[in-house]
Amino acid sequence: MDRMEQYILDNYISNLSINVEYANRSTVGKGWGAEDFTPILDKIYLINEGEIYLNIDGEELYPKKNSLLFIPAHTKQTFNIISQENLDHYYCHFSSLISGHENLRLIDVIEIPYCLELDEEKNTIQQLFIKMIACNNYKNISNIVKSKALLYEIMQYYLDKCTSITFKTPSHSANKLSIVLDYIENNLNRHVTNNELADLIHLHPNYFVTIFKKSLGVSPKKYINDIRLRKAKDLLLSTELNISDITYQLGFKDIYYFSKKFKKDTGLSPSLFRRLYKY
Repeated sequence: MDRMEQYILDNYISNLSINVEYANRSTVGKGWGAEDFTPILDKIYLINEGEIYLNIDGEELYPKKNSLLFIPAHTKQTFNIISQENLDHYYCHFSSLISGHENLRLIDVIEIPYCLELDEEKNTIQQLFIKMIACNNYKNISNIVKSKALLYEIMQYYLDKCTSITFKTPSHSANKLSIVLDYIENNLNRHVTNNELADLIHLHPNYFVTIFKKSLGVSPKKYINDIRLRKAKDLLLSTELNISDITYQLGFKDIYYFSKKFKKDTGLSPSLFRRLYKY
């Protein structure tokens, strides 16, 4: 896994927030469908009977019985029934936002197949839908939490079964930024400037900062600080290095500054963090 993929996992996928809006089971006939429709919510379908034509941003699919579909929001969609029998399906409309990154959704940071063919596990997914629908139809504090948990479980299954998952950033500068992220990782013990990083990919420093922040959601300075703190946690838990050695190795200017930043991030001093979690 490269630096970009690791960063997306740590700072985007880890902050994924899913919220169930609608969930039900429906049987619809030939009149069902839409053309060039752009929904504002993500959808996940489990088809019990029937076959449909589905076009998502130009990609054509023909899901049928025992298909599990992930249909992302803000994509142009055309769909209709192409089988003789009615379409019987479970569905859930939901949002999949990345907390801390305005308007950023799951599909903005990973690319996954839109359709999976289920085998013997169909009944398991069906039961998850049935429970989620029951919770969504009778909302209270417990059921709202439970319906989200059930959708997370369905999404976990979907991601586990995907034959390919492509990590992506919200810009087209991923390849260039990978060079920058590798450079940062290899120079954590020293002060690295925006000018230095911009020179690596031949950009003006101001434009580089704009591209970096648009792609990763944080400034280069905050990114470097986040990486140093993550590395500090790893070193505290996996080695016997003393605090001063970790401070020097990760480029913090002194132990006081390191401890202050670490406590702001975790609520604990480095030594207390090590005592609580290592032992």
